[in-house]
Amino acid sequence: MEKGVEDRLVELARKGDKVAFSKLVTTYREKIYNFCFYLVSDKSDALDITQDVFFNAYRSIKRFKANSSFYTWLLSIARNRSADFLRRRKPENIEDIPLSQPDNTQSVDDNRTRLLVRASVDSLPAKYREVLVMRFYGGLKFAEISELTGENINTLKTRFYTALEHLRKRLRRYV
Repeated sequence: MEKGVEDRLVELARKGDKVAFSKLVTTYREKIYNFCFYLVSDKSDALDITQDVFFNAYRSIKRFKANSSFYTWLLSIARNRSADFLRRRKPENIEDIPLSQPDNTQSVDDNRTRLLVRASVDSLPAKYREVLVMRFYGGLKFAEISELTGENINTLKTRFYTALEHLRKRLRRYV
């Protein structure tokens, strides 16, 4: 969405225009859902969190400061809601993923690979997982992640590359 269009929709939504807010939801719903899914690894939970994100955004849109984009603000809400959820949840153990399954080997292999990557990402310490997810799945630049988290850009880059190295080591024996 173009910045000017987004700004206008946000301004209308701030004035109570539900259609304008609905357009913002339609524009960003899938991106926010994907971001949440890659943080929490469960479709149903990601959907619940996504709904919560937009509910909270609607309730507090008058407090939105246009220092960043509306999308970045939504990601901030999604990040916080996902972190709350993850604090209450135990991560899946990569060793519990079955290594072989019958029939349809291509889709089974693809699914197994996705599960292994997903479990490996989930096994990362939160500070590494978060920057990895924001960069890959949120599509954010390091400067935007820095703005969102309040962390130094070089610290974020180090965490990102450390996360990649952890994933390489962890997945090497499976793939």
